[in-house]
Amino acid sequence: MNSFIKLSFVFLTVAYATPRCDLAHLLSVASDVTPVGIKGCGLSHNERLDLRSGPLSSLQSPWTASIVLQPDDDSNRTSLRCSGSILNEKFVLTSANCVVGDFAPEISKMTVIVGANEPTNPEHLKKIRRFIQKKKISSVKIHPQYDQVSGSAKYDLALVEIQGTFRFRNTIRPICIPGKALPKEYHFDKGYTLLSYGSEDDGHALISKPLTVQPTKVCNALYAPILDNPDSEFHDLFKQSLPNNFDEDSIICGQGDPTCVGDSGGMLVKKVLSEEFGRQQAVQQALVLGNVGSCDTRFLDIFVRLDTEQVLSWILDNVNFDGEIDECVYNNSCGTGH
Repeated sequence: MNSFIKLSFVFLTVAYATPRCDLAHLLSVASDVTPVGIKGCGLSHNERLDLRSGPLSSLQSPWTASIVLQPDDDSNRTSLRCSGSILNEKFVLTSANCVVGDFAPEISKMTVIVGANEPTNPEHLKKIRRFIQKKKISSVKIHPQYDQVSGSAKYDLALVEIQGTFRFRNTIRPICIPGKALPKEYHFDKGYTLLSYGSEDDGHALISKPLTVQPTKVCNALYAPILDNPDSEFHDLFKQSLPNNFDEDSIICGQGDPTCVGDSGGMLVKKVLSEEFGRQQAVQQALVLGNVGSCDTRFLDIFVRLDTEQVLSWILDNVNFDGEIDECVYNNSCGTGH
């Protein structure tokens, strides 16, 4: 889809000892399913995960990655290609349309940057050069059910393997993914957070946007008049991207702050209560495809779910989650070298 680039329970001891308002909060964020990932995934320096709407720092969202293009001139300013999420020390998850297709550049021209709030700002990158990591791409793995010819939204996913490895630190950590497949309806009317680098202009910076997943019937109702009308200016585009509207199990739509150029490949996350760590943990629920235009409020944003059997099995077949983060990182007790 190249056109889209532009609790189960809580501890009983906690429940009985916690005031009523705090217990309600814990119940609202506790995990329905134990997430999967490297030990310590989805944690940040803030135990409550401060993902407030608006600009964020990489301390608040250390799981985000950016994929940038090197400058073609002497400006020394890179351009943002896509957003992504760190899965382990070798792989970043992003959208397939970011790295393959008629409009995708060669992977040799792309660089993955992690740990940066503003990955296309050379002054910012120079200022924090000791704390960011830049990696060239070794290879990409496209989901086998993604249609590279039509570029439809279905399974628009790619695993980007970097050269070398990430070194995890307070501003660079892996995200968690769902622990098992769930029905699409599980997400309806739930509020999540979009984490990515999209922007209306060239000043791409890490940002958080609140969003609510809509039922399929709402998504279909909005897009049907366009898909059913060959004279609509967006008919061909949507027919290619959404040939079956939202009646695809892997696709959901969301309403909130609209996605912009550069958001494609970003994360849709929810906060859950980790029993192992006794604190909140971020779990990626879906991946951003985007909107028909940059920051366009007319249409609901499009996402690919991660909690389907076809997606989870593909990720688990290709990504090793056996490692763990240094304990000092997730306990925030490392020295300045981290």
